Amino acid sequence: VSAGMAIQVFTQPQDILWAEAGVIVLGALAGAPIGRWLLLIIPRQTFRYVFAVFLVVVAVRMFGFIPQATHLIGDSPEVSQVGTIAFLLSAGFLAGLTSTLFGIGGGMVIVPALMLGYSALSDNFAVARATSLIAIVPISVWATFLHARKGNLQWNVLPILLPLCVVSAVTGVFVAYWVHADYLTVGFA
Repeated sequence: VSAGMAIQVFTQPQDILWAEAGVIVLGALAGAPIGRWLLLIIPRQTFRYVFAVFLVVVAVRMFGFIPQATHLIGDSPEVSQVGTIAFLLSAGFLAGLTSTLFGIGGGMVIVPALMLGYSALSDNFAVARATSLIAIVPISVWATFLHARKGNLQWNVLPILLPLCVVSAVTGVFVAYWVHADYLTVGFA
């Protein structure tokens, strides 16, 4: 994800809403420990069902079966407005929670939240995606730290996964600008 963020910053920095990403990260800092705590108390079988339902809801939403509301908060995010701050903190909290619970949060939480919250972003997938990418890097680092503290990581597989992850993240940023957002949404779903 860090490699993708670096490519995003280098190639299309104008698509990043930095202040908004920062507020999202603040919300995630609170959500991630709660997700980690839930992992300890949710029975493994229940956790699998919750995860499956979460994935189905996201896929149904992305296929367009759930009507898309526009501008729940406003036309565009303004970090000087209390409603925007509360919305971004909530989206970040949910992203941190799902990042720790499921290992996902950016594309499944932050991008849809930004696109549902603001009409300007519902029409501009690139900005929502770029802002999510910037926010998810510190969120992922925080969730990884929480899992590492509990001994949940298999560090020996890192050298195997890392090269493919870097190539995929860099390629993903470029592909996201070459492929129409509607096709990306359906493919992801």
